[in-house]
Amino acid sequence: WHPLSKQPHFFNIKVDEKCDYGEAYEFCRFANFAVRLEKGIVIATPYNKWWDPKLPTFFVDDDTQLYTVSKDPLQLYIDAATGALKYTKVGWLPPNAIATSFFHTGNNPLGIVDPSPSYLTWPSTQGITNNQGTWWLCQLGYTGQWQVFVNYANFESAGVNKILCEEKGLAAINANPW
Repeated sequence: WHPLSKQPHFFNIKVDEKCDYGEAYEFCRFANFAVRLEKGIVIATPYNKWWDPKLPTFFVDDDTQLYTVSKDPLQLYIDAATGALKYTKVGWLPPNAIATSFFHTGNNPLGIVDPSPSYLTWPSTQGITNNQGTWWLCQLGYTGQWQVFVNYANFESAGVNKILCEEKGLAAINANPW
């Protein structure tokens, strides 16, 4: 398997939020959160570059499909029933998968967030829908982790109550996979 990309641009993903000096926690609860892959789903979780394992490195190919960079690459997709951002082994997409139309916009070598000059987007996310729509982060019980979903501006998902979810952008931070 080889991705369809002549010039891949590698990136990690962080939640596009930071705390300003003196800002209360409830207004910046996702500061220092990054995206990780866990048991088939994509989660946002607290991240410290000095103590936590390396973040997954992603790229979008010329066919607008999203992959991880690794010996055994993974492909990301949107679950058409729930709207969840999920992943699987390359070549094993489930029947309800929407695997195209991911976009990596901009360039962010300095790792700037809030606002980031670079985002991971999908047709109903950042810059493509009304009100500059973003991704939904929905709490996974009391784990301190949040599952990533597309927003419902152009995509009404079933089976997941998003009343208590938070709407945030996903900042793409330049990465070197080697």
